[in-house]
Amino acid sequence: MASAPNTTNRKPCSLNSSNPEERFQAQRMEGDCKGHSPATRAAMAFLVTSNMPRIRLDMLAVWPDHQLWQAAKKAHKINPQTLQTLSDQLLQSIAWGEAVALLWGLTKQTPALPTGSDVYAIINAASPGFGDAIKGLVYDVDGIDLPPFSDLKWKFQNFMEDPFKPSFKNWMCLPWWPDQCMDVAAAVKESLALLDEPTA
Repeated sequence: MASAPNTTNRKPCSLNSSNPEERFQAQRMEGDCKGHSPATRAAMAFLVTSNMPRIRLDMLAVWPDHQLWQAAKKAHKINPQTLQTLSDQLLQSIAWGEAVALLWGLTKQTPALPTGSDVYAIINAASPGFGDAIKGLVYDVDGIDLPPFSDLKWKFQNFMEDPFKPSFKNWMCLPWWPDQCMDVAAAVKESLALLDEPTA
């Protein structure tokens, strides 16, 4: 039997809460990305100034979204690890879907920040077909435990921790997932191989 993900110190946040702060946190956890926000712009500016010291932060404030995105992609090419050094203050303002969009868009060097109504649509925008494959492994394989996809199913059936801080150390930006490389093809292939194994 599969063990449940670690839920220690996880405080539920509900969109129906009477507390406006809890409603805000719950909304951030929905997993969509509608485009550039102050949080994504701040993260991109951090990447640029960290890897291209000649560019000043006050210059970036007036850059249009598409120009800042192009600079962030160049900065990410210089040092991809910089994304993992964002401050807690920045991480607490980035929504989960925005974190997934930043990670996948920068890694795949997409022409624009990927957007979508959920993380699967965002991943599809950055790498066509992978979002659908992951969604299929999460929802369509009942009764079979395929880590880490079973942990992702748990995410959609439960509440997240508050305050929520995405992690850029795994390809779904989930804070309780183990560190993983961005080789999603290998992860999907490994999980599909588990499906082919004979059951006892």
